[in-house]
Parts: sequence; structure tokens; C-alpha cells
Amino acid sequence: MTNPEAQAQFHEFNQRYFGGKLPRYRVRIVDYIPKQREHGRINRKQRLIDLLAGHQDACMIATLLHEMAHAATNDQHADRFMEEMKRLLSVGAPITYEADLKPYEEKERFTPKRLTRTFLRCAAEEAIMGAPTTSLRAFVRWFVLDYGYADSSAEFMRKFPWVSHVFREVKKDAKAFEKRRAQFLSKEVTAD
Repeated sequence: MTNPEAQAQFHEFNQRYFGGKLPRYRVRIVDYIPKQREHGRINRKQRLIDLLAGHQDACMIATLLHEMAHAATNDQHADRFMEEMKRLLSVGAPITYEADLKPYEEKERFTPKRLTRTFLRCAAEEAIMGAPTTSLRAFVRWFVLDYGYADSSAEFMRKFPWVSHVFREVKKDAKAFEKRRAQFLSKEVTAD
């Protein structure tokens, strides 16, 4: 699929599945998307949809519809997004339950309805373990996009002001663990 073909598909799908109500977005085929395992992304502020090159047209079309569902609802995989994806499936849009809905429903099943400190702490530990320099701002943005609980990072922080405290605790614990680990490894090296 080329950039002009993707742009034409956006226009066609907007008319067919969204009644022409979505604002105009620029659609690009790109060679790289920073977040792993993503086939597409949307930037609502710039009205831009990027689709990852190198996939079959059917996958790119499903990804385009996925991003259009974000444009129609919000920036996360929460209830409104899921309802929109189900609506698209019911009206015959070229998406599938297995690939386009099931992964999010399964994630929703394991995400508590009410945010707890334990759940947030586990998510923060996972994020910091993967990228020790993760900032609170980056973590909250990722958490809101992945799990919901609010429509924006600012709203999330207003609803859950204790998040910054939990995040700082996790960062402190991670630094202490790394220090102990480094001490252990240095003793092991000197013993050899």
C-alpha cells in the first residue's frame, strides 16, 4: 500500500463506516514506529495517522480502521474504543475479532475496574525494569494509553494524586536494588 492509497482508504472508510464525521487526517506509511509491536499510531493534535510499512494490505487496512476508531473515540483502548471496534465489526468493516478485539478484551479482563496501589506499583516496576530512566510523565502517559482510567495524563493525575508517591517509591526501590546488585557482582568478581 502506498501513501496515496492509504489516504484514499481513509477517505473511503470515513464515508462508509463513520458517516464522513471524522476530521481529515493525513495518512503516512512509515518504516519505523517507536513503540514495539505497534503497527500504527495516531497523533490527534497533528491529525496524523502512521501505518508501519512491510505488512500485508489486509493488516494495514485493519490497522488504519483501528487508528480511525481512536480518532472517533479517544486515545486509549478503553470502553468507548472497544464499543467502536465492535460497531465496526458489526457493520462489516474488514477487521477480525481474533486480531482486533480479543487482545484488548483479554487485557481488560485482567485490569481492575478500580485502580489500586498494588496494580499501579506492579505496572511501575515493569516500566522501570524495562527502562530505568523512565520519568513520571512518560510512565503516566504510557499507563493512561495502555490501561485507561482517564482520558488524559492530566485528568489521571487529578483523579489519582497518590500516583507520583507510588512511582517515586518504586524508583527508589529500583535504585537500591541496582546498588545491591552492583555490590554483589563486584564481590563476585573480586572473589574470582
